[in-house]
Amino acid sequence: MLEAGSPSGYSCGTSNSAAIASHCPALPYERLSALALPDDCAPLDDEYYAVLLKALLVHGASWGDAATAVETAFPEFAGDRPQLRRIKQQFLGYGAVDILRCFSATDKRVTLLGWERLMGGDGRQFELPLPPSLSVRTELRRLTATLAWLTPTNHKHRDYRVAQLWIDVPDDGIGVQVCGLDAPSAKRGTVENRVFEGTDAIPFLDGDRLRVM
Repeated sequence: MLEAGSPSGYSCGTSNSAAIASHCPALPYERLSALALPDDCAPLDDEYYAVLLKALLVHGASWGDAATAVETAFPEFAGDRPQLRRIKQQFLGYGAVDILRCFSATDKRVTLLGWERLMGGDGRQFELPLPPSLSVRTELRRLTATLAWLTPTNHKHRDYRVAQLWIDVPDDGIGVQVCGLDAPSAKRGTVENRVFEGTDAIPFLDGDRLRVM
């Protein structure tokens, strides 16, 4: 509420968060609109913008320091990792959005985008080269895979979504573990965001690839 004579004030609620969430995709939209696509890439038609922006909005999200705050708030579950994970998922969801992270890259971070229309029963496999520079290194590695889609609806059924998509990310050969929502929780909507982190020293041979399906 704004007070008389005050140039600013404090407010909270879902109306505010909706405005902020709506503003965030405007930034990556400008970046997407200016992309110079390679010749062998499918056109980025207008029909794909909504689902790409939805994916990017979530792609930069993470629990961050909030995960530690939740653990501190529930000392009775200290040491019970499965229960703490369930509590974090309930309170944090995908976490706080870092919109700048989701559509930018650095010399240590790359963001890849893909889009396509799938029919019933279709699927795709993406292969990404594993950088030899990370082979047998104990530096922190982070892998984030985000899938978003738009589905037809059936308003006559309580399971109103007609289409369900999911991703499988093998994390056993790259030295990372789940950090954030687990697979069953992440698959409940029309955006699936999986985050993995780790420092295990895993050898990568020249030509090794990460396969995401």
